[in-house]
Amino acid sequence: MVKTQNAIAAVAATTFAALAGNALDKKYSIRSDIAQIRSARKQAKHWEHMCRLYGDDDWSFYHVLHWTYGQNDYDEAFLFEDRSWTYAELRAEVGRLAIEFGRMGIRNRTVVGMMINNSPEFYFAWWALFKIGAIPAPVNTAITQEPFRHCLKISAAEYLLCSYELYEPVAASLNLERAGAFEDKSYGGPQLPQLRSISIYDYGTYPQPSSLPYGVTIINHHKLTAVTSDMASWPRERRPKIGPEDTSQYLFTSGTTGLPKAATWPTGLPHMAASPHRWPSMFEKPRRLYACTPLFHGGATLGDTYRAKGHNISTAEVEMAFFDHPQIASANVYAIPMNKYGYDGQAGAAAITMQGGATADGPDQAEIKALRDLERYFTVKAGLASYAVPRFIRVLVDTDEKKAPQRDQLGISDSVGSEYVSLMLKKLKTSLRKEAFSLPSDCRDRMYWIEKEGQGFVQLSSGSREHLLQGTAKL
Repeated sequence: MVKTQNAIAAVAATTFAALAGNALDKKYSIRSDIAQIRSARKQAKHWEHMCRLYGDDDWSFYHVLHWTYGQNDYDEAFLFEDRSWTYAELRAEVGRLAIEFGRMGIRNRTVVGMMINNSPEFYFAWWALFKIGAIPAPVNTAITQEPFRHCLKISAAEYLLCSYELYEPVAASLNLERAGAFEDKSYGGPQLPQLRSISIYDYGTYPQPSSLPYGVTIINHHKLTAVTSDMASWPRERRPKIGPEDTSQYLFTSGTTGLPKAATWPTGLPHMAASPHRWPSMFEKPRRLYACTPLFHGGATLGDTYRAKGHNISTAEVEMAFFDHPQIASANVYAIPMNKYGYDGQAGAAAITMQGGATADGPDQAEIKALRDLERYFTVKAGLASYAVPRFIRVLVDTDEKKAPQRDQLGISDSVGSEYVSLMLKKLKTSLRKEAFSLPSDCRDRMYWIEKEGQGFVQLSSGSREHLLQGTAKL
């Protein structure tokens, strides 16, 4: 009888724990957050794997598409309106176009401007350029005249691809209607001396204009050399030599604070952004992803962005800068809204875990030195632009007394590691942004900031926090 009562009590306790765990998970998405933390660990291992696999010079972003070779050839890869392509068809047609680009003189590291809206024309040209090692520079299709010319100039684009749809604004911006523009190839005049070719690429999406100037090059996809099996292949001896820090593409800022600026995306960055480990549970079953933003924003080549110091900053790019740091285990980059304190825009921040964990009693000398040297590490070793360096660093401290009962209640093992505390304190990006630099009274985390640029991160004092809250601190 006693055994039966004990068994009933055990079942009741287990059921209660499960229900409580489900309730917490439903409210705070804790299991999803754990998956995110585990994925961050896998990301670091994925980077190490790619370094071994690609060596010093085999980092073309085309690998992402080539991974599918022989794996899912007959699955749907790309859908646009009433047209679709399988992976085998996509690779073959991309290879077909890549051969044509090569015939035109486009080579490894050639910069090619793209003035094309979301369409097969954009997608196929984008992948074909990656395949031969060229650098796409997709331009915001809403801009014309001086901002458009400026994009071509600062990216040093030698070739320009546009669609039938956007030929007229291109022609008006470059004055292509003038006599002899195509005969003497003076497309951009003295402002764009490097621009040597302008072509209209057509895959049947847009109607042809009633008239085009004499000499304009039209790449009609359906009239290219017939598809062969070799076009879909990509043997190592034909791959372009590209390193992980070499430019994969240029993406342009919106130009709201002046002329657009060209942001360089090192090849390693889109590789990490495209890693399946970055999107836990995303690829457990077949999915159709809808690109609802313009592809010229960078693959609709992924990741959150925020705006600081007049620049659009990718959280994925900043997180990547932490990967090789010997004393930092993981990083979660986010933005702190600063307008409510009287500042403009946002300030970059990162919540990090230290290798071996951070001590709850206060920072040790290793942590203090690592944070002091971190600003220089970002700009000198990681190659991060100075404007993209986070202004605040939050060191997450694991408090054993809080995590044990909650782990048991949720049925989560100790294998999650020291980052677990960030879940139990509900430190999602939303909460991190909300708490900003004012931490809860019972929180052991430590906040650092760059008080003076060039002097590294120092602990945020209560006096500095008050200046920030009052909007009197200098940022």
